[in-house]
Amino acid sequence: DRPVFDLASDADGTVAGLPRFEGDLGGVTLEALHLVDGRLTLADARSGARLTAARLEGRASAERLAGPWRIDAGAEIAGRATTLRLAGHPAGAATTLRGTLAVADLGLTLTGDLAVTGGDRPRLAGTLARDRRDDGVAGPLRVTATLDGDTAVLTLVDLGAGVGEETRGGR
Repeated sequence: DRPVFDLASDADGTVAGLPRFEGDLGGVTLEALHLVDGRLTLADARSGARLTAARLEGRASAERLAGPWRIDAGAEIAGRATTLRLAGHPAGAATTLRGTLAVADLGLTLTGDLAVTGGDRPRLAGTLARDRRDDGVAGPLRVTATLDGDTAVLTLVDLGAGVGEETRGGR
């Protein structure tokens, strides 16, 4: 009950607060971890930005600590109910992530497929898509991008957008 996760990046993008495992934990299984009334805080020293997910509730499981693993959780971020589904599995030196973040009252969904490498200064590469439901004015909106970067610099490449029922086109 009431777990607290504090992650912070310093001026060069090094992340503090990530879990560290000693020894060979490849055979360790996590059948179910239930999160009740937790909190996750992300802080960035360069910008001074801080994001807090409060009332964190959910479930996590892992066939092995190294992966594959899954997290299904909900939280309140900036006063809005938010859900997260994230799955990860090892892929050589990287961890492949597939996830969905949704803010229902905004009709906003962010989905992504990312490869994460590195330890204290993770690198990200992959694709993201942002979907917004029809708000009665502009209709459904889909924005897609390929990204590459780390905790210091993130570059979006091949940015695309589509408006309307079929939102796959329009670059």
